[in-house]
Amino acid sequence: MPGVYLTASIMATSQEIRHLDTGYDLYADYHRLRQTEPVRWDPELRSWYLTRYSDVSALLRDRRLSSQRPAPVRTGLSAEIQNAIHWLDRCLQLWMIFKEPPDHSRLRNVCNRSFAAGIVHALEPRIKSFIDDLIESFPDRGVVDFVESFAYPLPSMTIGEMIGVRPTDVPMLAAWSADIVEAFGTGRPTVRAARSYRRISEYFDEMTKKDTALTHLMRVFTTAAQESVVSQEELLANCAFLLLAGHDTTTNLIANGLFSLLKNPGQFARLRTDDTLAPLAVEELLRFESPIQYVSRTAREDLLVGDRLIRCGDRVLLSIGAANRDPEQFAFPDQLDIGRTENAHLAFIAGVHYCLGAPLARLEGRLVLEALVHRFESLELLDEAPEWKPDPALRSLKRLLVKVTKAAV
Repeated sequence: MPGVYLTASIMATSQEIRHLDTGYDLYADYHRLRQTEPVRWDPELRSWYLTRYSDVSALLRDRRLSSQRPAPVRTGLSAEIQNAIHWLDRCLQLWMIFKEPPDHSRLRNVCNRSFAAGIVHALEPRIKSFIDDLIESFPDRGVVDFVESFAYPLPSMTIGEMIGVRPTDVPMLAAWSADIVEAFGTGRPTVRAARSYRRISEYFDEMTKKDTALTHLMRVFTTAAQESVVSQEELLANCAFLLLAGHDTTTNLIANGLFSLLKNPGQFARLRTDDTLAPLAVEELLRFESPIQYVSRTAREDLLVGDRLIRCGDRVLLSIGAANRDPEQFAFPDQLDIGRTENAHLAFIAGVHYCLGAPLARLEGRLVLEALVHRFESLELLDEAPEWKPDPALRSLKRLLVKVTKAAV
C-alpha cells in the first residue's frame, strides 16, 4: 500500500519530472549512475541522488536524515492556487509519513493496532470476493485494460473495506484520490486536487461522527481522538493518507507484476506449475519493478557518504528502484526470478518508516497471483512497450492491454 508509501516527492517540480522521466530506459540509467557517480549532486534538482543499495539501505535507517516535508516554494501562481496549496500542505504536514519520533511513533502506534497480522488475515475472504467479482466482469475471451479493470479498483475496494467506506462510495473516493495523486505526480498543483482532498476529509469527518458500523480501524482512530492521543485534524489527515497510500502503489504492484510476468513467460509458466511460489513471487515482483522509485529525505546534520559530504539541510533522494537492481546485493538483478530467496529488497522502505501496509500489500499480491494462474487459461500481452505515467517517484503504467481467455469453471 501506497506501499507501500506515497513518497516525500509530493508536488515534484517539472524539472524533476524531466530529469527522472520513466519513459526512457530507467534501469540502464540507474546502472550507469551506480557505476560512475553513486552519490551524485544534481544542481538542477538541488539534491543528492543515491543509487547504491548499501547507501540507500543504510540512509533509510539513519536518524540523521528526516522525512519531514519542507514547505514547497511556488511562484507565479494565482492567489486561488496559492491558497489551495497552502491549505493542502498544512494537511500533508499531519501525515505520519512526514513525521519524526515522537510524533511519528504516536501516530504509528495507533495505526499498528489495525494492521496486526490477524486483522489483515481476516480480510482474505473479502479480498478474494473482490477479485472474483472483478474477474467475472471480464469477457470470457477478449481484450481488457488490466489497469483500469482490475489493478486500479481492487486496492480501492480493499482499503475501503478496511476503513469502512460504503461500497457504493468507493468509486467516488477513488476519483478524488486520483485527482490528488495526479497533482502530486505531475508537479501541477491544482485547486481541483485541494477540493478533492477537502471532500475526502469531510467524508471521514462525517464517518467518525457515527457510532455504528465502524470498522476496527475507525474505532481505533476515534477512540484515540477521544482520549486525546491524536487530534481530530490528525485523525482525518491520516485516514486520507491511508486511503491514498493504500491505493496507488498497490495498483502499481499488481499491474507491474502482471506486466513483468507476461514479459517473462518462463517465470509465469513456473508459477502456473507451482502456485506455492506466489509469496516469493510477490517479493520478486516488488524488487523487479518497484512501485516506489525513490523517497526524499533532508539531512539534519552534516554526514559523509563515501567521500561526499552531505550538508545539513541538503535534500537527499534515495533511489529504491536503483538499489533493488544493484548487482552488489542481488545476483543477476535484471533477471526476474520468482523463486529468489535472497531478496532483502527495499520496496517497503526500511527503518521507522517501513511500510505500515506491507502485510496487506503482500496478501493482495499473493491472492492476485493465485487468481491469475487459476482463473485464466491464457493471458497475452498486447503492448510490449506500454506507456508509463510521467511520475518520477511512482512506477505506474497508464494502461496494460491484455488478451484474456478464462479457464473453464
